Amino acid sequence: MASPLVHSAATVPPPPPPSLAASMSAGTSADAGADASAGANAGASGSGTAPRDVPPGAKFGVNGAMDNVGNGSGFSTNSTPEASTDGGRDATTASATTAPLASLSDIGEADLLVIGSGVAGCSTALKAAELGRSVTMLTAVADPKQCNSFWAQGGIIYKATDDHRELLESDIHTAGSRQNKFEAVSKLAAEGPGAVEEFLLEGSLAEVPFDREEDGELARCFEAAHNRARIIHWRDHTGKAIMDSLIQAVNANPNITMLTGCTAVDLALTKSGTCVGAHVLHEATGEVVTLLGGSTILATGGCGEVYEHTSNPREARGDGIAMAIRCGAVVENMEYMQFHPTTLYIPGERRFLCTEALRGEGARLLDASTERNAFAKDYHPDGELAPRDVVARMILSQMEKTNMLHAYLDISHRDAEWLKRRFPAIYAHCLSRGIDITTEPMPVVPAAHYHCGGLRVDLAGRTSVPNLYAAGEVSCTGLHGANRLASTSLLEALVWGKSVAREVNQTLGLVWSKSANWFGPGVAREALRDITLPPGGGSDAEAAEVARIRLRIQRTTWNLVGIVRQPAVLEEAVVRLEEMLNEAEELFLGSNVSTEVVGLRNIATVALAIARAAAANPKSIGTHHLVPNDEQPWDEDAAAKVHAGAEAGAEAGAEVPPGPLGGGEGAGLGAGSEPAPPGEGASGNAGAEENPESPLGECPDWAVDQAVWSLEGKGLWASAPGLAEDLLSCVRTRAPCCDRRIFARDRPLNEESPLSSHDRAWTEPVYRNGF
Repeated sequence: MASPLVHSAATVPPPPPPSLAASMSAGTSADAGADASAGANAGASGSGTAPRDVPPGAKFGVNGAMDNVGNGSGFSTNSTPEASTDGGRDATTASATTAPLASLSDIGEADLLVIGSGVAGCSTALKAAELGRSVTMLTAVADPKQCNSFWAQGGIIYKATDDHRELLESDIHTAGSRQNKFEAVSKLAAEGPGAVEEFLLEGSLAEVPFDREEDGELARCFEAAHNRARIIHWRDHTGKAIMDSLIQAVNANPNITMLTGCTAVDLALTKSGTCVGAHVLHEATGEVVTLLGGSTILATGGCGEVYEHTSNPREARGDGIAMAIRCGAVVENMEYMQFHPTTLYIPGERRFLCTEALRGEGARLLDASTERNAFAKDYHPDGELAPRDVVARMILSQMEKTNMLHAYLDISHRDAEWLKRRFPAIYAHCLSRGIDITTEPMPVVPAAHYHCGGLRVDLAGRTSVPNLYAAGEVSCTGLHGANRLASTSLLEALVWGKSVAREVNQTLGLVWSKSANWFGPGVAREALRDITLPPGGGSDAEAAEVARIRLRIQRTTWNLVGIVRQPAVLEEAVVRLEEMLNEAEELFLGSNVSTEVVGLRNIATVALAIARAAAANPKSIGTHHLVPNDEQPWDEDAAAKVHAGAEAGAEAGAEVPPGPLGGGEGAGLGAGSEPAPPGEGASGNAGAEENPESPLGECPDWAVDQAVWSLEGKGLWASAPGLAEDLLSCVRTRAPCCDRRIFARDRPLNEESPLSSHDRAWTEPVYRNGF
């Protein structure tokens, strides 16, 4: 692997006599008409490039003090977008504008270095390019659409026909438990409709074909906690439609260079702490190179992968937050992780989002008892349209009451043809799993969905690190408070993306030319801080070891920092996650740099930040729901032991409800294991041979067979035989350390399976449902 490009203090001029602080600018957003061309194109080579033209009136230096930022407590799927779910839409997404590079060193510095390719990153880049600035965009994946924004289903806030900003502000404050920042809420309500018109509607930068009524008017719908039908949408995959249009516009813009397969490892800082770019891993070559930019914008999206069960794709690792934490940035509201109430429950599969719009269109929540009781109104007067944190907890509570693994979401009372048109992607996905939403309910459970906290930014998107900006889910504008209102996230990304671009355009940060050694007129170049990277020439980290640590982190946050939390348990989570972060750091420094190892390090960093913030906040509010230490919460291990009795009862001929081994792939929610049917418990383990190491005795042979089969399906016997033996030993003895969810089946049943005919019959109902 090539040596990292790290500039040494010995090879650059000494720091300038005047203090950088002397050139600070308060930096208010400029009118677009006052902006001038930025000059050089981002795709130009850095060698031999003359200093770019200076925009008239532009001020160089570190941006001004943080404005409008309150004091906050803070600690500082393997999913690939589907080829098409549009039912024949003509628009296609062009490929990235940049051909495969021989080396990242070929890339010159740009006015803006944007890390991330979702709505926030694209809106920032498009607006900056419109203002004449050069932009380099980075994404770690091959397809820039592979981001959280692509998977947004419900829609984006625009405005109802009888709407006004005070009504939207009221809804946002109510959903956020009135922990929102008033300035941020007012900004979104005032600027949101204009941003939608500028970026997404007819004649805009990236026109999106939103659904329309028969008279040509935009189709609008309700979503939870909204008092008006103000959500515009494209079927049930609005994120896809928006990202198709945005990426097409980005690729057509000559001022924007998109680099794919490039993972930001850490931010590049000067000795004085100013951000001037990022240290980037080019996956094609394995080299780590420093890419420079006049200003750096983090638009890396969310961090759902910190949790075991999430609606997010695998790429949502909290990369931007983690990198910023390592360079001392202030973060805020990290404890507020929103759990979406309704994701499809299919054992062994990643959670598939069932949009809020389903409930906005009349879907009802039913429990999983034989009576299929509606229960939402028992918990909140708004029923299914209550704020998301309330709905998630009501589902969890009803699951506990009924001793079931999931609840149901039922919209089968609506017209079947209308459902297929309105929710084609959800209809098709469920049907492929044996569930016809036009005739039957969907099994659903909550899952980690959206992070309301992040890097603290002001109204212009400035972070606490000079010359570093953030937009989208990676940031914390204060808009969401303790819980996000449905469909605000895409709008927030547009509004703050535009604001960041305008701010950077007026007060462009320190421009560092590698060829001319300058930061701007009269300002000499300053040495970069060194960063700690592996020495190179080592071995690659074992995939099984990365997966082991990652899973431990995810299960710790899921079980200890989940929907319902206890103060003492949160303290324990902090201790465990500190140890896991140390493991991740050691693995990072002891092996070659890779995207997976970088991601593991970032997941560990963000998980610890969430746990620390949660442990430090004694106030139970919004998504941070606390119960007393002496209150008995839903106990996953206890549930597993109860179901273990049911398994043994099955060996004696008792009926066992279909589900994975040990009930392991349960809803989590602090309650991931499958409970036994009412009236059955550990005493049902009749006939099991006693084991002195376990109160429940040996597993029946069929359970061990199933574990072997599952381990083979995951490839653990081949990649990590020692780990596989340890896990199997845990199953055999029912050791307390064994979280048997790891054995969730992940491949179709086939004739090579070692399951007996008895076990095939036991699992058949699950497979009939498409698992």
